[in-house]
Amino acid sequence: FRREGRDTNTFSFTDNAAWQHGAHGLRFGGQSQLVRVESFDEAGITPTYTIGISTANPRGLDAGNFPGGISASDLATANALLASLAGFMGSASQTFNVVSRTSGYVPGALNVRHYPLNSLAFYGMDQWRLRRNLTLNLGLRWEYLGRYDERDGLLLTPIITNNNIVQTLLSNAIVDFAGAKNGRPVHERDRNNFAPHAGLAWDPWGNGKAAVRLGYSIHYVNDEAIVAPDNAVMSNAGLSTDFSLTNLTRTISGGLPPLPRPIFRIPRTFQDQLFDDPGAAGFAVNPRLATPYIQQWTVSGQQELPWRMALEARYVGNKGTKLFRAFDFNQVVIRPNGFLGDFLRARSNGFLALARAGTFNPAFSPAIPGSQPLTVFPNLDGGGVLANSTIRGLIQRGEVGQLAATYFVNDLAGTVPLVPNPNIFVADLLDNVSNSTYHALQVELNRRVRGDLFLNVNYTWSKVLTDAPGTGLTRFDPYLDFANPKLERARADYDIPHAWKANFVYDLPFGSGRRLSSSRRGFNKLLSGWVLSSIFLWQSGPPFSIVSGRGTLNRTARSSENTAATQLQGGALKDLLGVFRTGDSIYRIKPSVLSPDGRGVAADGASPFGGQVFFNPEPGEVGVLERRMFNAPSFFGWDFALLKKTVIREGKAIEIQVQFFNLPNNVVFFTGDQNINSANFGKMTSTSSSPRFIQTSLRFTF
Repeated sequence: FRREGRDTNTFSFTDNAAWQHGAHGLRFGGQSQLVRVESFDEAGITPTYTIGISTANPRGLDAGNFPGGISASDLATANALLASLAGFMGSASQTFNVVSRTSGYVPGALNVRHYPLNSLAFYGMDQWRLRRNLTLNLGLRWEYLGRYDERDGLLLTPIITNNNIVQTLLSNAIVDFAGAKNGRPVHERDRNNFAPHAGLAWDPWGNGKAAVRLGYSIHYVNDEAIVAPDNAVMSNAGLSTDFSLTNLTRTISGGLPPLPRPIFRIPRTFQDQLFDDPGAAGFAVNPRLATPYIQQWTVSGQQELPWRMALEARYVGNKGTKLFRAFDFNQVVIRPNGFLGDFLRARSNGFLALARAGTFNPAFSPAIPGSQPLTVFPNLDGGGVLANSTIRGLIQRGEVGQLAATYFVNDLAGTVPLVPNPNIFVADLLDNVSNSTYHALQVELNRRVRGDLFLNVNYTWSKVLTDAPGTGLTRFDPYLDFANPKLERARADYDIPHAWKANFVYDLPFGSGRRLSSSRRGFNKLLSGWVLSSIFLWQSGPPFSIVSGRGTLNRTARSSENTAATQLQGGALKDLLGVFRTGDSIYRIKPSVLSPDGRGVAADGASPFGGQVFFNPEPGEVGVLERRMFNAPSFFGWDFALLKKTVIREGKAIEIQVQFFNLPNNVVFFTGDQNINSANFGKMTSTSSSPRFIQTSLRFTF
């Protein structure tokens, strides 16, 4: 293994000023931030030679060398021993990188990139005291969050034709150097980011014991401004490549074979990339990529209560707009080309053959009543290779989307158009297409820090909706169905509907100068300095989905969130949830809806089992369940600490502390997305909580 990583330096310059003029409190200032990132990777640059006997090596052992017979695993072990003793090489490989736009591939060169990101902002605001009990805040901020670039111009993007990025991605686009140094920036500068702010604070009774606050603001955000476009740009192959030698027959004693430097070709077309890699991606960034922003608003009321308590209730909301999302335009085609219809005929043929002869065979058989001739599969190379076990498995499982992708990447499409752009397999774009919303009711009770006890108790009832999780650094969230983006709108995977939180710090009233003290100085030292503290958390479990995960419409890599089908609705579905113990297993879903082998669905082609409520989507369809519709078990946490501080003399003290984490030793089971085709469907096999942990410490402070 060789080094990889990044070094990041951030330089910030800030200047703020304030001016009080009558009833106006004016503030203004600016900030500049310069980010410099050096990313480096040495993976693969050392030539690697693999000891082994290749299929081309005539000196390998076979079963004929062992008259008494030998198992396949033992034969493989024998050949490995022979290769080790004789020094046979089976293959060799090396990664080659460029160091400049004109260097070509340089043996031993690191993959190094330098990313600058310059940001600039100015703001001004006025805190205007309209009346003694009424204050208005008005402000405006202008922000420029920089543009993605690479210092040496080592970037590749498609050349946009006719000023149309979509048309470019769906053509045999030319990929060439990009970036400011090459006179072709990846995207334009976004200079119109004006962010207003308005707030109001009102004391309705004028006695300082109540407050009403309103607020609205816009915030422009760094939504992975380097990593997201870098993932897009670096997905265009050409600046780094692997070269391999296979089927070697020589020995180490004969010398290591040289690995010739590959030919460097830039510019290149999508077809060139596909020729080198059948699963190649063409990736672009919208040249008009804008800075994402968040609108935030709040309404709150606060009232002082007896015993130095304060109660506050708030409505808080925000909306994320123009958030980054990368997605694929080149979704597999299954309907206009007749592929889906013929797939259904092939699947029907397969089940008829399975019932008749015990083998799933999707080919037409005139000897089987009901078997239908195929009309599209014959136009695929090899007639669709219907005898292949992988092909048969995809047809039996109804995965028409994945089958189309399998034919394309294995160059078996024949005359059948299986993707919109046959010049590339993946045509991705990073754009401002996602959004999110958050709404919450927050209630909070505080006891001020005066006296012996500080207390805070709060409750939040909230909901987060989004069409992209936004938790991946690259912001690559392809659509399950490009033609139906509304499928993506769902609860976020970090949506927690209910959360109770509380914490307190209690300085026990013992010792010198406290309510309970002793006239004996030594005894007072023992009584003094005791502090209790605790944190409580009780909240909803994170959401999860019940999925099929099958490529019934799109390919499997785009179908991880393809949910299951069911006829149950609302309350009937929620009734299936709980924590159920069966033997040594814990389930989140009623075991009565599981098959004998632990799955949530019967075998493909078999009749539903008793109690079955979930089904795989049919070919050409997606599941009907909402994403992240269900919640994992609620989480309860309680941490507790006891501290004793003893003052020895001025400036010197000893602290003894005992901390209990997860004091009740509560177990919270982890529940991720549940796949109905898994033998562990509904079963909770791990925990998301740590066991009780006790920590003690002794500290001398001076």
